Order: sequence, then structure tokens, then C-alpha cells
Amino acid sequence: MRFTAFAKDLMRRRRLRQTDLAQRLRVSQPFVSAVLSGKTKPPLAAMAAWGTALKASAAERQALIDLAVIAWAPGASRRRLEAMYAAHTGGHTGETSNTRLTE
Repeated sequence: MRFTAFAKDLMRRRRLRQTDLAQRLRVSQPFVSAVLSGKTKPPLAAMAAWGTALKASAAERQALIDLAVIAWAPGASRRRLEAMYAAHTGGHTGETSNTRLTE
């Protein structure tokens, strides 16, 4: 899973719109849109704020950080890291109603 998909999933489950997230982060909605569309890489220094804004659990916060770091890796390395992360987590990132992040 990529950062963009995971963040969008958290937003969907929390019933947050981009404007809601932007307000919570004190950034513009176009910036949030650029990050969620993959046009802009997720801001690593702001991942704690993203976790708070998305009301993420501890496991979800860790997944946000992990996936944000992976998003910054160059192409081929990023694909390998995404595959390794998916294998390590069994495809699950964070807590959902039926699954938990594996440790």
C-alpha cells in the first residue's frame, strides 16, 4: 500500500474531506490534494501532525510514517520497499475493523 492510498482510506473511515484535513493541518486544501494525488511527496517532518489530524491509532501513525518514508525513495528502490513492507505487514497497514498491523 502507498501513503496516498493509506491516507485516503483513513480519511474515508474518519469521514474527513480534504478541506477538513487541510484545516486540521493548517495548510491549504490544494497542498493536501497534491500530497494525496502523489504530485507532492508527503512532508516527513509533519507526519506526527498528519497522524493527529487523521485521529490515527499508534499502529496507523507508524504506518503513515513508514509509508511516507518509502514514498521518498527513488523509483526502483521504492518499489522494492513497498513490496517488502507489504510482505512484512501481510498487506495490512494499521488497524481496521478486522485486522491489525503485524509486528
